[in-house]
Amino acid sequence: MALLSRFLLALSASLCIARACDCSAPTVNEAKKDAQIVFRGTITAFRDSNNRERFAVFHVSRVWKGKVPQTFEMLAFEESVACLGFWPQFLSVGNDLLVYAFPLGSPPAYFTSFCTRTSLAKDSKDFEKLGRGRAPASK
Repeated sequence: MALLSRFLLALSASLCIARACDCSAPTVNEAKKDAQIVFRGTITAFRDSNNRERFAVFHVSRVWKGKVPQTFEMLAFEESVACLGFWPQFLSVGNDLLVYAFPLGSPPAYFTSFCTRTSLAKDSKDFEKLGRGRAPASK
């Protein structure tokens, strides 16, 4: 699926969720409930696909929700007018992130949005509420 079609699908889905950019910051429990996966991971690389989509490659250290393997790829979609995607400053090799994500499209791709609590791990206050978590899934 081309990046533009994923973007349009994601935009329409985010509007259907009725959060768009006009959202209040969810609590940790709300953010976890709304996400399909929640994990802590460090960006180790970026990979370009054959159809020019860019993926962030994460080394996952902890998981709080969903089945996330130790090496996990997610579209490196930057937040812009749709409020969908990562803040651009988050997308750098070496950044350690706490990610709350949900699937969109077919086949599904995981996205985060402005309305989640995705953040740099060093700035997050969520770990105490999330608890210990677990190790990532073995492939």
